[in-house]
Amino acid sequence: MEKLRLNTENALSNMEDNGYGGAESLPERITNRQIMILSQFEYEINEYLDTCKEVYSESQQRNIRFRCSNFMRFLQNRGLTVVSEIGYGDILAYHMDVPHRERTNRMLYESSIKPFLSHLADKGMCGCGLEWFLHYLQSDRIVMLDAAANSPDAITSSAQRPPVTLSAAEYRDLSVSLLSALKEEHLSGNIIAVCENAFKLHFIYLDMNDLAYSSARAFAWVDAATVAFKSSWPTARRAIRLFDDYARTGELVSGKVYRLKPSGFDLLPEWCRTPITGYVEQRKRAKMSQSTTDMDVASCVRFCSYLEKEGIVSFENVTATIVKDFNIRDNHQTAGGKGAYNSRIRKFLKYLVREGYVTNTSLYQALSGPAAHSEHIVITLNETEKEGLKSFNANAETALEQRDKACVLLGTEMGIRGCDIVNLKFGDIDWKDRSIRFHQTKTGKEVWLAMPVSVGNAIFHYLKNSRPRESQSDYIFLTTKAPYRKMSPICCSQALRRALPDRKVIGSGFHVTRKTFATERLRNNVNPDQIANAIGHATLDSIAPYLSLDDERMELCPLSVGDFGLWMNGGFGNV
Repeated sequence: MEKLRLNTENALSNMEDNGYGGAESLPERITNRQIMILSQFEYEINEYLDTCKEVYSESQQRNIRFRCSNFMRFLQNRGLTVVSEIGYGDILAYHMDVPHRERTNRMLYESSIKPFLSHLADKGMCGCGLEWFLHYLQSDRIVMLDAAANSPDAITSSAQRPPVTLSAAEYRDLSVSLLSALKEEHLSGNIIAVCENAFKLHFIYLDMNDLAYSSARAFAWVDAATVAFKSSWPTARRAIRLFDDYARTGELVSGKVYRLKPSGFDLLPEWCRTPITGYVEQRKRAKMSQSTTDMDVASCVRFCSYLEKEGIVSFENVTATIVKDFNIRDNHQTAGGKGAYNSRIRKFLKYLVREGYVTNTSLYQALSGPAAHSEHIVITLNETEKEGLKSFNANAETALEQRDKACVLLGTEMGIRGCDIVNLKFGDIDWKDRSIRFHQTKTGKEVWLAMPVSVGNAIFHYLKNSRPRESQSDYIFLTTKAPYRKMSPICCSQALRRALPDRKVIGSGFHVTRKTFATERLRNNVNPDQIANAIGHATLDSIAPYLSLDDERMELCPLSVGDFGLWMNGGFGNV
């Protein structure tokens, strides 16, 4: 309580110094009970009590009248003569100056004042923020951030988006609209409550200081509100970020991720960010997927971060020697990973040449590939793992387990990629013909597959027992927690790990189910053309790696070393 008193006394002093205190106090204060309440104040109290006749008993109404009358007398003692003059400073002074024996008594009195203020606000006689202000004062959650230190230009976004400016009233109306949209997403009550508190507290801050909403001001405010929200601060921060996007687009993107710390792109200087942004926009116009452009950004950031550390201040200063040094010092866990990054950086260097940032047209050639192309043995599920999947599928009961079962069976029994499983829609399944028809995400090729009974039953049980009923999404597989949306491809890999928790094979994720499907079909004498069609391959070339796992038929086609003029007379040492 002492901490609250000190904070609010300082806030009151600041507010009164800046003119937020409402009317001036009388030179000589007299006891509130000695003041004859003004007729218009008494009229408002009587009208409010008339609306509460069916809610409160007669004794409760008497108590409410007493508390509201004392509140209005207190305002009169501060020099107020009309309801519209009530300000935040008056509410703060009432909270601090009116003595109570115990904190519970203060809470009880103020709990009667808050509905009265809400009634006045509904009539348009005072601001709605006054009731909220008194409510949050009780829990010491008002964020008194210095308004002068928060210029709208203090913070810039990574995308250099145009600023959004709203009046406090426009902010309040838009936040109410966003809150309704969040409730339709079926979020938990706790999350909704935190979002509502964040919107109300920020409105109080804007309204109390006569400020307009801006992105920079909002982000600075929520960064200073850690004490007010405590453990729920990340949710409050997300709510403010959601509002900023909602104010720009009018749409709620509930699944968007907001980083707590600035990304590597944000930390780059402007001379790096501008070309990268242009390059990525060009890639998007070329219909590249989001995951591809994300990888493009990561690769370019890696390269530009090295340039900045080396003291480079412009792409004009980049030479072939610098590019080669980057290639030498840039470490990756695998040669394949290094090659993936280098291929994207080479494309970026070509873009810099086309746009005039670099004059050396062959600069990209200084970034060589780390390794030659190689072939790897195909990894499939072994017999023990297959039995483990059967056991998992037979015992799947929870909503998550039933979803995992359906996803894993789509991989092992139909060879469908994880990225295609998460994109399956209700219209893709023909229950009458027991088939699934869709366009592959990777190749764009249309695939029409027969749906095994086991797969159909697994999907049916998931839809009947486990899929969130509140969602109106067209996608079949959804997240298990609100806001309900389609899964990300990584959920399929996680499903396989939950089904086979003891499987520890580096570099082998959900795609192993597709490889197992193709290999088993080969072993069962299925025509390679049919297998290629089933897994959506345009040619038989991609089937070749699976042939090496067909042990039975490989044994039928051995080659004699003698046919190649190789003889083993006297052993290997005499070849």
